[in-house]
Amino acid sequence: ANQADVGISGFSYNKKRKVSWSTPYAATAQMAVVNKGSGIKTLKDLEGKKLAAQTGSTGEEAAKKVKGATVSSVSNAQENFPALKAKQFDAVIVELAVAKKYAKAQGFDIMPQSLKDEKNYIVAKQGNTKMINLMNKALKKFLSSKDYKRLTDKYGLKPLEK
Repeated sequence: ANQADVGISGFSYNKKRKVSWSTPYAATAQMAVVNKGSGIKTLKDLEGKKLAAQTGSTGEEAAKKVKGATVSSVSNAQENFPALKAKQFDAVIVELAVAKKYAKAQGFDIMPQSLKDEKNYIVAKQGNTKMINLMNKALKKFLSSKDYKRLTDKYGLKPLEK
């Protein structure tokens, strides 16, 4: 709708999206957040369980690949955490930074194994190579800076592996 020049919000690559993609700027993963003492520690432990994820997210895609799992999808991922605490779900599938935030704030555990490893990108309107080239130039400089390491450490994010 020409309302923004770029999108920077944890976009993971999806060839169905009709946008121009930058080079990746962060590594991430889809993780299972569980109640403490749930006994869920592996992907096998998720099989046949009740999972929740945000509608249209890669977390939803990953949850739907778990054998025998029942997946509930909601438009606002934040709504899943009170339901998890109330044991309406066995796990909530969300992006790594979100998982860490809720685990720390509300006392959940994060399953150590990811359901899906991803990278984050900046997007622009399809064909806007001028904007993507500018973003890539800025990303190259930022990724090689001390600030990149400092910020990934500060926010518990996974830096890109070189």
